[in-house]
Amino acid sequence: MTPTKFRSYKVSGDDLMAVLKDLKKKGPKDPNDGKRVAALTTTTLDVSAAVSSARFEGDGAITTRRDGKFEAMAKIKSMPVVYTSETLLPEIGANKLSVSAWIEWARFKLKLGIHENEHVKKVKSDAVTIVADINAMRGTGVDADKGKAAMAAAGDLQKQIVKKYNATSMAKRFNAIHKKLDKPKKRGRPGHGPVLDATVK
Repeated sequence: MTPTKFRSYKVSGDDLMAVLKDLKKKGPKDPNDGKRVAALTTTTLDVSAAVSSARFEGDGAITTRRDGKFEAMAKIKSMPVVYTSETLLPEIGANKLSVSAWIEWARFKLKLGIHENEHVKKVKSDAVTIVADINAMRGTGVDADKGKAAMAAAGDLQKQIVKKYNATSMAKRFNAIHKKLDKPKKRGRPGHGPVLDATVK
């Protein structure tokens, strides 16, 4: 798993109300609701690409069925799955903020970073669960030839992995985690993490 990559975008304003307005104009769009947010963390676990270069091995002895054909089982021997995460955060550009406003901005930015790190931790934990599940999966192959039965088992396992963990299902799964984390903690409060108090002068 690679370390989280951080990027930033510039916002500006002579007071926090103007900064907040700029945040709402320039902030990234959340893929779950299309709303502009102050910060956004994106995460990927590229299983589809990894499975094409995976190495498989037999799981137990190849058995002979009643019909005389061979039945083999396969499991993952090695598969280089890559997990990545990227967090986009705001940075203050041109401004005439007061000391009090700067303190509020620093508080907001700190809380924002903590919130986005929760996104990284939750998805990373789920990625570990996914890898464990892939390691536990087994493929089955049947053929009159032992070697072909083993190859069929590997092919079956590959198809199972791609069906369960393709790019579309992975994006849906991770976005559901992000959506849950972005729910308002209290009724009447906006979601998507901490709120900038733009009333501070």
